[in-house]
Amino acid sequence: MKSKRVRAAVAAAGAVAALSASSMAAAPASAGLLDTLFGSLGGNTQPSPQGPNKPAPNASPNGVRTIVVTTSNYHSRKLGPNLYSTGSIGYSYSARDASNAEVKGSNCQMEVTFSGPDTPATSKSANCQGNVGNVGRFRTAGKYTLTVTDRVSGAVGSASFTVE
Repeated sequence: MKSKRVRAAVAAAGAVAALSASSMAAAPASAGLLDTLFGSLGGNTQPSPQGPNKPAPNASPNGVRTIVVTTSNYHSRKLGPNLYSTGSIGYSYSARDASNAEVKGSNCQMEVTFSGPDTPATSKSANCQGNVGNVGRFRTAGKYTLTVTDRVSGAVGSASFTVE
């Protein structure tokens, strides 16, 4: 009698396990659910723009929607957020599509300009991604704005910083 109960319990446990496994396989988790559950663990790994952006129209010819611009200390000291000592300032820009993915390649027409007390010459490039280590010597203290414009899409990104 005891062995019949044990066999019945084992059979019931097996049936429950089989039903659970088949229902789990029949209902796969959606990517959105996984992103919701696990995506926030890593934090935001995308660079955030330092200045105001002007998005391009949704249907730009090269797929560029926004441009993310960041600055860095190249041969200067970083004194605080967007604050540098006199010296060379570096910058990078990243063209992004509507889903915020990088637009790679050379289908852009980027123009990089500065405004402020010392202004390096405008630079131009077809590259949709750029990283310049040495913009030039910023010898005059003051507020500066770096603006990157893609002439193909019309997207504009900028970053402001101060030199003391």
